[in-house]
Amino acid sequence: MGNSKQRKQAQREREKALDIKRVEVPLSKTEREMLAEGCEFRGGYTATEYIATLIRRDFKRIQEAKETLGNCQYCDHPLPQGCKRQHKGHKDCFHTIEARKLSL
Repeated sequence: MGNSKQRKQAQREREKALDIKRVEVPLSKTEREMLAEGCEFRGGYTATEYIATLIRRDFKRIQEAKETLGNCQYCDHPLPQGCKRQHKGHKDCFHTIEARKLSL
């Protein structure tokens, strides 16, 4: 019993040192099944490992996209925020023609 208690304490200390916080995400039965299949298909990840890996990979894609976006051709503000959509609908506005490509 003591060994289990020591392992749990060591885990809490590692998580504290890394500033790890737990996040609860409600998932439907279908989503849980999809998660389980993804974990298994990708090599036996735990749900935590799988989700953390997806977050890191998406974050990398976001950083790469930010490097190529530049400024809005209409208002010249940095993208993707740009003019905060105040010119959406104008034919040259990023939010009219390109913003959907950044959606998941």
